Amino acid sequence: MAELRILLVILIPAPFEMPLLSLPNELLLLIGEYIASEADLNSFLRTNHRLHDLLLDYLYQYNIKHHNSECLHWAAEHGILGTLKKAINQGANVNAGINLIHRVSEKGFFIDSKMTPLSRAAAKGHKGLVSALLDAGADVEAKRGQFPNIAPIVHAMDAEQGSLETIQILINHGADVNRNGDYAEAPLLRVVEKGKVEIADPNKRNGPQSPLDRAEAHNDQALIKLLRDYGGMTYDEMWAVQDS
Repeated sequence: MAELRILLVILIPAPFEMPLLSLPNELLLLIGEYIASEADLNSFLRTNHRLHDLLLDYLYQYNIKHHNSECLHWAAEHGILGTLKKAINQGANVNAGINLIHRVSEKGFFIDSKMTPLSRAAAKGHKGLVSALLDAGADVEAKRGQFPNIAPIVHAMDAEQGSLETIQILINHGADVNRNGDYAEAPLLRVVEKGKVEIADPNKRNGPQSPLDRAEAHNDQALIKLLRDYGGMTYDEMWAVQDS
C-alpha cells in the first residue's frame, strides 16, 4: 500500500502526525480514493467498522468501474444475496460478462467466458439470486454474452439443487421453453433426460424430440398442459413454424 503511505505523508506531514482514525471522514474517503488496488482498498476498509461503513459503497463502485461488475459474478457463484443487492444498488451491470482468462491461464486453460450473472446463478441453483437479477432487469435469454446460444434456462439444467424452481422462475420471466441449448437440445428436454421430470421411457419415438414430444409419447396430460401453456411445441411444429 505504498500509495497510501505517500498520501498520508502529504496530508499529515511531520511534526503533525496523528492517528489515522482521528482524521475526518472527508480525508478518509480521499485516502480510499487514492488506493489504486481493489485488494488494498478491501484490506484498508476491513481494518475496523468505521472504515468499513465509510468505504464499502466506494469499494463496490470501484469494482463496477474497473472490473466490469465482477462482484455480481462472485455473489452469483457463492449465493450471497446481500452482496448481489448491494452491487445492484450501486449501479452494477446485471448483464455484465466477465473475462476469466487471467483466472485460469496459470492452470493451463485459456477460456474467455462471458457468462452473465444470471447464467451463473442459474447454474448454481440460487433461485433467490435469479429472482433478484431478473427483477433488476437481467436478460432472461442472456443474448449479450459471447455464447448467446446458451441461455440461463439451459445452465439451470445442470444445477445440483433447486433447478426446477429456478426453471419455473425463468419461464415466468419469459424464458423460451423451445430454445435450443448448447447440445442442440431444447432446454426442458435436458430436464427430462436428467430425470428432473419423471417420464418412464424417453425412446418411444425415433429421431429428434422436443419436451412436448416426450410428454405426448407418455400421455402425460399434466405435463402436456404445462408445456402448451408456456408455448411448448412438438419438433414437427417447430419446423413447420420455421418453414412457414
